[in-house]
Amino acid sequence: MEQDMLLKVIGQNVFQYRKEAGLTQEQLSECTGLTTGTISKIERGTMSVMINTLCSIAEALHVTCDALLYPQTPATSIKNIEYLLKGQNAEFVTAMENMIRFCVSNFECKPPSDTEK
Repeated sequence: MEQDMLLKVIGQNVFQYRKEAGLTQEQLSECTGLTTGTISKIERGTMSVMINTLCSIAEALHVTCDALLYPQTPATSIKNIEYLLKGQNAEFVTAMENMIRFCVSNFECKPPSDTEK
């Protein structure tokens, strides 16, 4: 992937995950120590990001670093679920597994195509 495209993907992902977390740019900047201007430039894909900055943003958004680097797919969602469950007690993980099983069996889900894996 060329650099301009990578910056756009990172920016789109930071924006999307920030919105999903219910954070403003200001709140994300407080969590990461970055300025709101820097967050804005990253989200617009106009600024390169150092790896430690990327990791800081990922941690604040409760996602993996690679979730910010690649277009959102079911595989990145699964990695994010693993990240969120890491360190939780067995009872909590089992409850989450049961919830996922309930959702899968009670909602229409089509299996992912080979291109989505």
